[in-house]
Amino acid sequence: MVRVCFSLPGQRNNLRKLASEAGVPLGTPLRSSSFTLNGVDDIHTATIQDQLLSLEDGGIDEVLVGNICISFVYSLWEDNYRLALAKQRGIEKNDVRNELFRELGTYRHAIIHNLAIGTSKTEKLKLLPPVSKGATLRVDRYVFELIVSLVKKELYAIHVP
Repeated sequence: MVRVCFSLPGQRNNLRKLASEAGVPLGTPLRSSSFTLNGVDDIHTATIQDQLLSLEDGGIDEVLVGNICISFVYSLWEDNYRLALAKQRGIEKNDVRNELFRELGTYRHAIIHNLAIGTSKTEKLKLLPPVSKGATLRVDRYVFELIVSLVKKELYAIHVP
């Protein structure tokens, strides 16, 4: 999943090169389409310039991928690791608690249920970067790398007897 974020600069460079070689102005629309037996449906239209901006470091595409990945990482904890730890310890799943994963759950909740807008809970985080209530929660590549590092350390610490 980390590779997805890091492939965005490659996509950006290839789009610039393609537009340049074709002699196409950056204001030209790009269309993403779905092809069916009955025809073609446009899914999304943006100018080349808009798409380049989305692919920039910290752009919409990077943040969208980061937010999705964090939601997925939390789901792995909730649906797999937490249950496995509970079984290993002979306790109920809900008795396995961890502050980092609680904070990841707070991020996930804001991403999924609050349109990636900070809440009163995201502004009180201690381990993850806090997000003010009403501010956009943006998991860019740097925040994502921090979270991956923290998760790896935490899983190792939890697992070691």
